[in-house]
Amino acid sequence: MKIIKIIGDVLPVPSYTVLIICFFLPFFTVTCSDTELLSVTGFEMMKGVDFQKEIKNNDLQKSLNKELDDTENEAASENESASDEGKQKPSIILIIPFVLGIVGLIFSFIKYKNRALIHLIFSGLIFICLLVFGLGIKNSKELNAIDAMGESSGNFGNAMGNGIISVNLGGAYFIACFFALLILFYFAFEIYIKKQFKEVTPKKVVSNDKYEQFLNKEDE
Repeated sequence: MKIIKIIGDVLPVPSYTVLIICFFLPFFTVTCSDTELLSVTGFEMMKGVDFQKEIKNNDLQKSLNKELDDTENEAASENESASDEGKQKPSIILIIPFVLGIVGLIFSFIKYKNRALIHLIFSGLIFICLLVFGLGIKNSKELNAIDAMGESSGNFGNAMGNGIISVNLGGAYFIACFFALLILFYFAFEIYIKKQFKEVTPKKVVSNDKYEQFLNKEDE
């Protein structure tokens, strides 16, 4: 039990720290064929990202825009100004795990009862939020708006329309999920072990007492 306590005291600090750092690294990327069009960190998603603006400022998009004639450029600009769907609102689903990660890190330096249960709840909520984000990001209306923008951008639009564009979750996202699961599984294991220990120990004590009573009777 001593080694479990030591690991439980040490594990949350680096785990929450790495998890928080991951939010400042690319959580997902948008690529067209093998060319990266957009890379967005978790922190940028929390603040809100204008996907259309970021794509427009991309070097590939700038070079393609030079090949378009004035008519196509005017049509593209009208299409962009007519819709604000590419503007990502602050992502609550990422703000929650980020805040919980900070709170969990602070709690890691405090000794209190039910430590394992608190970390279990925090890590569980963090993982659920990250999972929902990962499942929903490819179907988000903000990223679908990029397709609409691309359709009015010549060859770039054709490539996107043909499904060459793809949204890929970044390594930082999967690392954050890993450490959330690591904390979750460890403290679930710790709670289970402590429960088993409490259930088994009294039985051994009782059986030893009865055994001693039996020996005393034999001596008499």
